[in-house]
Amino acid sequence: GGMVTILGRTRATKPPSQTPHADDVVIFGSPVWAGRLPPLMRGFLGHLEPRPKRWAGFVTMGGEGADTALAELTERMGSAPIATLSLSKADFETGSDTAKLAAFVDQLRDAFAAMPEASPA
Repeated sequence: GGMVTILGRTRATKPPSQTPHADDVVIFGSPVWAGRLPPLMRGFLGHLEPRPKRWAGFVTMGGEGADTALAELTERMGSAPIATLSLSKADFETGSDTAKLAAFVDQLRDAFAAMPEASPA
């Protein structure tokens, strides 16, 4: 639970049956627990080899902690994301979730368009 999350520990997870190739683009999504990535997400990331060069991340939370969780994800990935998104309970209550999601999609679209192997649309 909470103390395991606060202390930055991981939970044992089975290695995924398939892992992305280093050249794949992967989008990671996670809840935020106590301002951090949850232990199971940390455990999963520990099995991820090779790490994809290009990735995006999004987090959801009831309150705060997106910046810390996304920074932790970036540190564990060892490279900067091509796009990020954070959605809180307040975003859904105020309706700002739609605009934030659209901005995330735009970031992804721009990143894909800039990739050398991207085909013309």
